Amino acid sequence: SGVKEFTFSRDGELLEKRPKEGIEDLTVRIMNVVIKEGRIPAANIPVKANVPYKRACDIINILGTTPLISKSQKVNGDVIFGEGIPCSEEINVKTIQQDIEKEKAKIDE
Repeated sequence: SGVKEFTFSRDGELLEKRPKEGIEDLTVRIMNVVIKEGRIPAANIPVKANVPYKRACDIINILGTTPLISKSQKVNGDVIFGEGIPCSEEINVKTIQQDIEKEKAKIDE
């Protein structure tokens, strides 16, 4: 059955019950948005990725410490993937680091 996430109305009526998404799933959703946009204001990511704001901020901050994305220095500035060019190709986010290393090796040959 797994962990469930519940949504209630203001009067306490159960509105929705669904499997709780893990951090990996939320990270993949955020990365897919950033990759597709190329460059996007950080404040727009939670809405476009359908991820709670606080969780999205945490994930973006962690991703900002990796070579996958960069963040502008402004508060709530842009989040940038690569050169900031939108990418329409499907990218498997879970293997992106290995894919980048393979491409670099090809270039170095």
